[in-house]
Amino acid sequence: MILFARIDHAKAARKTGIKLMPAEFFIFGYPEAEAPLLAINSLFSLDCPQRLLVWENEDGRVSLSYNDPVWLGLRHGASPDACRKLDAIRASLAGIALEASGPKPGSAGA
Repeated sequence: MILFARIDHAKAARKTGIKLMPAEFFIFGYPEAEAPLLAINSLFSLDCPQRLLVWENEDGRVSLSYNDPVWLGLRHGASPDACRKLDAIRASLAGIALEASGPKPGSAGA
């Protein structure tokens, strides 16, 4: 996986005088998985590389949000073979989300 960009929306907003809840946007990709999809249909470029938002609500709850890669593929008319590749990306994103939401080393339950 390659991290292409990390955007701190709250920090950028502060520069304009607007206060936002913490929100960081990550743009990252899996070139070995995404390049074949781009070769099939260049419209996949609208949604590749992957994007993930980590944000905090007013209650202090942190969430992780992303678009389902298979849904994105269907949006672009992906073939069954492309959907299988997108399903692997979906599993990877779900793993990232699960790892991010789990207990941290040294905390109770770790």
